[in-house]
Amino acid sequence: MAKSLLLSTHYIDPLADQAALDHQSAELALHLESVGDETDVIAHGALRGQGLDFAITRYQNLQFDRPGADIFGVLRLLRTPLGFHLAYRQEPTSALAMRQLALLRCPVEHLVIGPGAALPADPLSRRITTRATTAGLQAKVLASWTVLDPGPGSFCESWALLAHPGEDHVRLQIESWPHQGAVLLREGWFPEAEDAQAWLERRYGCAPCRPLPPPPEDSALAALAPQLPIFDPTHPAITATTLTALAHPSNDRPSTPPSPGSSDRHRHR
Repeated sequence: MAKSLLLSTHYIDPLADQAALDHQSAELALHLESVGDETDVIAHGALRGQGLDFAITRYQNLQFDRPGADIFGVLRLLRTPLGFHLAYRQEPTSALAMRQLALLRCPVEHLVIGPGAALPADPLSRRITTRATTAGLQAKVLASWTVLDPGPGSFCESWALLAHPGEDHVRLQIESWPHQGAVLLREGWFPEAEDAQAWLERRYGCAPCRPLPPPPEDSALAALAPQLPIFDPTHPAITATTLTALAHPSNDRPSTPPSPGSSDRHRHR
């Protein structure tokens, strides 16, 4: 399997002698430089004539940042004659990472998936990803977590609880990377957030768990699609903290990237 590009080598190191247009860009460049060699670029795109680069990244070590942390990163880099503006945000699933690129006004149709990126690609996964980047743009992420099963046949999952405006249910988006087999992205449909949390507790506990109930528009396709793998938490590393949700405050949503030209320029080194 081909190795993905390293974040620092491809995006951050070349900025060493450029000025940041704002303090936040300077701080982000320093942070991404420190984690760059632990982070792969799994998809990237550019509008060279406009000085715009954008990418989706993923931590190589799923526990590198902190247990439960969102493992995908979304990067938007705008270069101008005066310096650069950098935006970066972590997301729990690849679909929400794609959505964040759309919110940052990056043309996702120019995104090139890297070799060996291991992204979900079956028909149901593609439908969920498309929905996230279209009808799901205004959905609020209520909570998210990354779960690592270190036992035999281990796999990793990340989940996000979503509230869509105008819907009387919540959606539970789960992306699963089994030790062997295809990566899957699935979405559940629950009356209340507490119902989704109860489902997660049964899945990551020792209780029998019913299949993830799909939203109405996915019912027919979900009936024929592969199911999420069974999670068997027999390893002592699986603890109650696995179920602790990382809440996303409403004011944590990114604002529209500012236009270049700010006089507040900083060197990021």
